Amino acid sequence: MGSLSDNLFPFETKWNQRDHAEMLQRCKSWLGDGEILDVGCGRGESTYYLGATGFELKKFFTWKNFDWKPFDARFLVADAVHLPFNSSVFDGVLINNVLEHVPDKESMISELKRITKPGSTYVFILPTARWKIYKFIDLPKNFIRILRGYETMDWWVHAPNVHGLNWFSEFNDFRNWEKLLSKYFHIEKKVCKLNGFQLLFKCSDK
Repeated sequence: MGSLSDNLFPFETKWNQRDHAEMLQRCKSWLGDGEILDVGCGRGESTYYLGATGFELKKFFTWKNFDWKPFDARFLVADAVHLPFNSSVFDGVLINNVLEHVPDKESMISELKRITKPGSTYVFILPTARWKIYKFIDLPKNFIRILRGYETMDWWVHAPNVHGLNWFSEFNDFRNWEKLLSKYFHIEKKVCKLNGFQLLFKCSDK
């Protein structure tokens, strides 16, 4: 799809920025070329780049009105704990900033394991406790941007995990992603990116 000096996508997106492009290329190298599922795919950049199948919740069905259609990819609307796939379909899964939004994490992980083949790879991208603190400190500026009509989608997606009533318990979750994932997977690799705001985990079945 091009080098880091090129734009990976023919439209404006954060994934054309060098740090984000590096993350996406690392995910591709970890996942390989099999049947890949992109969980909570958002606008579909990673789905397109991976040549994957992507799904999103209906209320975030944001690729529908895009004016670009260069996809070697498939999209659908689904629920993370009730996936509309047969068992043992996928060779790998990308779970990009999704796990922190799912209350029933165990059911989601069980469903991911159901639809993947033995020996599959799971790549998690997760925000860190540092990111959560930064977002909280940055609240006044973000609120002003919302009043001006900017980043409203970003606000509503992330607000419960940044400023919600369960701030301290969620903060503890964000500090312990490795502990949580190790209950269900072998963690093969862990990489910290974006100045410590994101963690990437390459996992396999226990």
